[in-house]
Amino acid sequence: MNFYVYELVSESGAVMYIGKGSGRRLAVQRKAFQLDGHEVARFKSEKDAYQFERQRIDELKPFLNIHPGGNGGTVQKKRKPRITEFEKECLRLGSKVVAARLALRFGEHLVEPSKLDAVRKVAYG
Repeated sequence: MNFYVYELVSESGAVMYIGKGSGRRLAVQRKAFQLDGHEVARFKSEKDAYQFERQRIDELKPFLNIHPGGNGGTVQKKRKPRITEFEKECLRLGSKVVAARLALRFGEHLVEPSKLDAVRKVAYG
């Protein structure tokens, strides 16, 4: 597999990002960053590509490179989303019950009088 080091540049020509890739990586990154880009060098070895990437980042210090290059940086573990008490209660009761209770509490005037008893039954059993 062939590897390459690429640069993404702004309209003014400033190098904004330097990365290592293979295959369609450059095309994907150009679209993601919405910047023009080009290959700088090609390598047969991924190790050599990473080394060149690190040197190039150290030399140019592009604005969008957070890490020094060479197989990226460390990624934080995904945290479980915090569920609020309201969300827990919604999960416990079910969406129909919650919707009915909210309709009665905040929008009883919006519920047709003929359907009010049915909504109360859904809300409170």
